[in-house]
Amino acid sequence: MEKNQNLAPKVPAALCAAIQEPDYIEEHEDFKIMKRVYTPELLNLSHGVWKQAFDFLKDILYVTYGSCKFGLLVAAVEKNALSEAVSVSINFTKVADLNEWSTKTTACAISNLKKILKQTTISPNFINKLTTVKSKGIDRKSDEYCLPGMYKKFETNHPVKRLLLSWIEICKKETRNKSQSSVQQIIQFAIKLSKKLDIDLYQFDQEKASRIQLDTVKTAIDAIDLKMSMKTKQRFAAVVIKNFYKSENITYADITEWQKSTPKENSILETEHDAHRISNSELELMFEVAQQRAESSGPEANTRDLTIFLLMATTGLRVGGVSGLLLKNVATQIGNDIIVLNEGRTLEKGRKWFTFVICERLKTILHKWITEERNVLSDYLFPGQKQGPLSTSRISKIIKDIAEKAGVSGTHVHAHAIRHSFAHILLEAGNDPGLVGKMMGHSSSKTTEKFYLKETAAEASKRCNIPWLTKEASVEPLPSFMATPSEKPKSSSSLQRKMKQSEKRKALRLISKEFSTKLILPSLPE
Repeated sequence: MEKNQNLAPKVPAALCAAIQEPDYIEEHEDFKIMKRVYTPELLNLSHGVWKQAFDFLKDILYVTYGSCKFGLLVAAVEKNALSEAVSVSINFTKVADLNEWSTKTTACAISNLKKILKQTTISPNFINKLTTVKSKGIDRKSDEYCLPGMYKKFETNHPVKRLLLSWIEICKKETRNKSQSSVQQIIQFAIKLSKKLDIDLYQFDQEKASRIQLDTVKTAIDAIDLKMSMKTKQRFAAVVIKNFYKSENITYADITEWQKSTPKENSILETEHDAHRISNSELELMFEVAQQRAESSGPEANTRDLTIFLLMATTGLRVGGVSGLLLKNVATQIGNDIIVLNEGRTLEKGRKWFTFVICERLKTILHKWITEERNVLSDYLFPGQKQGPLSTSRISKIIKDIAEKAGVSGTHVHAHAIRHSFAHILLEAGNDPGLVGKMMGHSSSKTTEKFYLKETAAEASKRCNIPWLTKEASVEPLPSFMATPSEKPKSSSSLQRKMKQSEKRKALRLISKEFSTKLILPSLPE
């Protein structure tokens, strides 16, 4: 018996503590047969992933039924598949938390576990209902939000979590670092620095930390693999040493001397032009891809992506402004008609209202998106999950995807680069930096010139009137979607007449709820 116990699979320490059992789970005979039959080759999984999936199943069976017998799950599912799916899903979350898995690791484990279950006779309805039970998200303004991902899952009384939360409180009270993002970076740095200095956060020794030497800190900082400048590392180290470690051996004068003795990093710009600008020809290629996607007739048809691209390119909105854009701030309902406004507004950086002009081409595509394809009840123009807004990361990915399919690549290709291009196009059209800054929502034109309107003398000469030079090349031509249309765009009423009656009824019903207006639909002819 003792020999069998030694050969039995080990249980994670946290799981063992939670279920208060020996540190192994004895596998039932039917479970062993499953492992022999459903091999990694059959499931098309690597051995490590296959093992993780079966270990996950073993833990779930043990936590749910107190035994690693697969037949117990089969019998329970036959009685009530839906109820059992809820119970098992709850235990998914428990086991994942006990193993300290990230969201991505948990999702992969569940996906691979489903591959195993699909090979069995268990009900497909049960398998399809399996998912993780999402807990309520952490308040973005709370101290806990500043913790790295894995530490957020720890219990409130966990020693490391309590220590890090106390550091966050100290950081906000005693230093100039008040923003959540800054504090988050400092805590991440403090964890890595403590590891390099052999300071155990689980049994934090304040006295040992206070006696740390500056030379030891310098060596540890050089070994930290975070993408930040040495100046930033030194600034963060000062907070950790003096505010968290309460160092007695290192004074602020020592830290200042260290900072002064560090050679300045090369601040000479490699280029004078705006490295984040997407050229007009590249914008044209991206527009063509987005337009083809919008005009395709198959399931891949997508007007939303074209709408987002045109909105950013013709207004200069940031990704955050596009994400938070409300439907009522770009369109209104008059009778049975949906009218796109001439001007829209959204909350931009710094929680400031920013008003932008909607051109005729954008009006047309916005009208099509709102009335024909936007079929989710939400306050936002671009709905995301659970009636909330489309996330900024998703919008950035959409722009990246359009650029990739258009063959446009490079470090300058990202969503915010479209805003840089917007600024340059306005400048090249003959507008002075002050007007360009107003169009971008900047309170000072200095911001516009410093960050957006970088250009070489050669680039500026194309617009400048220099008597002794012959202009051989003018500025790059505008993208076609920004040029003045040769013919008047079709009116909203013209577009509505072409809509299918069923689609129109559905769109009006959704929008009438979102505008909070009482709408009585007339009987529409078949």
